[in-house]
Amino acid sequence: MTTSIILMAFGKNGYYFAAYNLAFSIKEQGCITPIHLITDSYEKLAKNIGERINVFDLIVEIEPQHFKVGEPAFAKLNLHHYITTDRALYLDVDAVAVKDISPLIKLLEDANKPYISHTVGYHTIDKGNDIPSMQWAWANDIWNQYALPTDAVLPAINSSLVFINRVGAEPIYKKALELYANPIPVKKLRMPWGGSQPDELYMNIALSICNIDPSLDGKGNDDKTGVIHFAMKRTLTTVEVRERFYLQSYYGGLGFTNSFYTNWCDKILRDLHAAKGLRHDFTMNHILKDKHANKK
Repeated sequence: MTTSIILMAFGKNGYYFAAYNLAFSIKEQGCITPIHLITDSYEKLAKNIGERINVFDLIVEIEPQHFKVGEPAFAKLNLHHYITTDRALYLDVDAVAVKDISPLIKLLEDANKPYISHTVGYHTIDKGNDIPSMQWAWANDIWNQYALPTDAVLPAINSSLVFINRVGAEPIYKKALELYANPIPVKKLRMPWGGSQPDELYMNIALSICNIDPSLDGKGNDDKTGVIHFAMKRTLTTVEVRERFYLQSYYGGLGFTNSFYTNWCDKILRDLHAAKGLRHDFTMNHILKDKHANKK
């Protein structure tokens, strides 16, 4: 069976820079899995990153029917249309590989599940209206609008990292798109994503309806299994992050991820470029200001 890595880059220039940085770091850390990029404009991508476009093994422009300006969630929920291998590791581009991610890909392949995502926790309606592991919506609104049974288990994923079985995940994506077409009104959301709908909310509900546990270990302990490091506060040293995780994220809007880690991302990229006699041009200050999460 074949596996690819899939990235997406749309809209503002920072996303093209981030996609290049992540792809470059993955390859220079030793992973040879092909990297495919889905983008809104090949021409705009090439204009922004020039000959460095060659870091991607395949570049595909997204179809107009799968893309809505200002709604990145819609594109993410149509991701399954662009998988050309048996399985794919999707990564949000706001991350840098801190070591070879090949063992991570092997771990995900061996799990043999239709859909795996970084899973923060689970919620059942008897636990109340507040969902501590998910910030997007209130439990009562979810259960009422989508008629979830009282014993339904709602997972809370972070879709920054998703491992997809192309065939097995098809029904999950289909259901998520159906839910997205009948959304909880933005004004009722606990928190919108950059002023728009969050893909994670509808994927969470779809996973619940399809009775799929998306966690890697089946327990929702993905923060402890060493996949991707998220950090609003500085708690771990860079040595500890590299020992325990494969990727360092700089998720959220400007200032959301602690600057200690965003500065470290720049250092990793500077060192990797310098080793090849290149300059690290697409620094964090060029990327963070363009993030969708900055919108209110």
